Amino acid sequence: MERRRLGRTDLQASIMGLGAGGPSRLGRGRDKDEAASIAIVRAALDAGVNFIDTAESYRTEAIVGKALREAKRDDVILSTKKSTWGETRPTAADVVASLEASLSRLGVEAVDIYHMHGVAPTATATSATNWCRLWKDSATRARSASWASPRSSAATTITPCWMRPSTTTAGT
Repeated sequence: MERRRLGRTDLQASIMGLGAGGPSRLGRGRDKDEAASIAIVRAALDAGVNFIDTAESYRTEAIVGKALREAKRDDVILSTKKSTWGETRPTAADVVASLEASLSRLGVEAVDIYHMHGVAPTATATSATNWCRLWKDSATRARSASWASPRSSAATTITPCWMRPSTTTAGT
């Protein structure tokens, strides 16, 4: 499958990725069992897909993790998200705890991309920058993170935290 450079990183992503959310949630939303969901991920990998996106709110991280156990981790670009919906904004400590829980469910030491999911339009890039510093300082192993809301201009609000060591290492 054709691959393209992912943003300003050294990652080469397949032109098709596998999303583990949406109404299907790897078949879980259609009453498929875990084995069928794992088979979906493995079929995508066998077809040359190397970009997999999940989120804590999809409740598919553990399935993705089980499917990846037989894959070479460096061959897969793994993306997950922290949910930010609700009455109160998550603190930086909440975000770190959420990332650690995601890593545990996925059975990996690092994800390649970590997003804030459903950011309120009133949130500020300053908050994202502070979270990025905390992630970096706490050695949570996330390799990149971004922050944007559905109503924001991605060009002005995406805040890279840190990429794979062979590329950019400091956040803004």
